[in-house]
Amino acid sequence: LFSQSLLFPNENILAQTRYISTKFNKNIDSKIPNIPCTYERDSWISYNEGKFENVLKNTTDWFYFQPFSTTPILMNSYINSLIYNKEKEAIEMVRKALKIVPNNFSLLNNEVVSLFRLNETEKGNLKLSQLEKCKIESKNDATVLLATKGLADFRNGKIAEGTKKYRQAIEYFKINNNFEAYSRALYYFSYELKNIKDPVFLEYIAESKKMADQYSYKDIQVAI
Repeated sequence: LFSQSLLFPNENILAQTRYISTKFNKNIDSKIPNIPCTYERDSWISYNEGKFENVLKNTTDWFYFQPFSTTPILMNSYINSLIYNKEKEAIEMVRKALKIVPNNFSLLNNEVVSLFRLNETEKGNLKLSQLEKCKIESKNDATVLLATKGLADFRNGKIAEGTKKYRQAIEYFKINNNFEAYSRALYYFSYELKNIKDPVFLEYIAESKKMADQYSYKDIQVAI
């Protein structure tokens, strides 16, 4: 059915086909030329190929094309922060999206993470209070929030508390076989440990790299 839909595709068909072909490892060629506004498809292609400069460009175009979709800004802010350490740019994009979809948990979480990574502790604490009031849709979101609180603890000088929260989040992702989130949490935890010059960060970064290499998480591979 997807192959048939590609006989006369529009940009949404290309985006869905790309998603299905990647998620289920199906060989469906969605690289069809001369279709306008294929920003969503091109964002995922660039992301999966590790072409992160292209991800930033395509997700920006995707957001302006479909401003009620949160996915392009989540991708954009995440890559700006993780790969390029451009926290101000990440925050700027998130705030544009929050004007359209205020109090979105995932967008606010990305903003909080970037504020703390900028050492904007006071602003980060205020935004974290707002984030904690958001509706939590799943145990996964609750665990993401737990890891973010761990980051907040580290940046507020509460190392023991932050370590406990990070380890709890990491263990949850591991036992639930969410290896992408597991690898990501390991990376962020190791980043905080490295900042305080704790040599144990090497243990966590090695495990993060192991997962990233095993499952081809190019974003984590490049960040490491």
